[in-house]
Amino acid sequence: GIGMPNSLLSANYQKNTGRRPNRNVIKDFWNKWWNHKIINRENVDGWEAQISFVKEVISYLNNNKSTFGFEILNEPQVYHVLDYNKVGNYHNYAMQELRKCTDKLLFFNAAISHIPFDNPILQSRVAPTTRVNTVYDVHMYPPSSYNMRFFRLVCSLLQNVQIYIGEFNSGYKYGANLSKNKLMKYLKTFHKFKLFGWALWRWYYTQDSNIPAFNLTKICNRKISKNINFCNLIEAVRGISLQ
Repeated sequence: GIGMPNSLLSANYQKNTGRRPNRNVIKDFWNKWWNHKIINRENVDGWEAQISFVKEVISYLNNNKSTFGFEILNEPQVYHVLDYNKVGNYHNYAMQELRKCTDKLLFFNAAISHIPFDNPILQSRVAPTTRVNTVYDVHMYPPSSYNMRFFRLVCSLLQNVQIYIGEFNSGYKYGANLSKNKLMKYLKTFHKFKLFGWALWRWYYTQDSNIPAFNLTKICNRKISKNINFCNLIEAVRGISLQ
């Protein structure tokens, strides 16, 4: 999950060597996280330390007109059926604490499931009890009609909470590309399901050499600028708006 203060990770795991942690380490972290077994060097519970970190971010950005809202925790991961309820408990705690310092939108993520029988009923358990001024944040690679129907059903179980595709692209496969036709297909699907909004992954200054679809920028004269994928996105948006 992006959004963890370094004090939580450095107190419990070896410093990152630049390589992605192996699956056993990732699983160990999330199992401990949901069971309150991650603490920092000051013996503060991980949930409390992480939300304090988010509160600091909010204090810097809350009054900016460009700040639309805040994501609580990126892609919480579950390895056991009971973890879904624990994610919901975490979101309840986070919402209660963050509402003390902001009235802007709060985005809660769908769980990344590592169990073989993930379903909309289980996914609905990750939602906070109070969902006023909240948005359900889902990531899709790719945003197929099946995936859209899956999460639309989750939203129905949550009494039609708003759904936001916070990340999407054509997939994780090596060499995946992103054509204008693919983007048109995805945007038509979004329009059909009447989403709160969407964000294409990713605008970044470094290039992904394995997945060209992830690259929306290029560097020209030491400045970041849009590349062909981003231009395709512009054309796709224009095409949808004219229909």
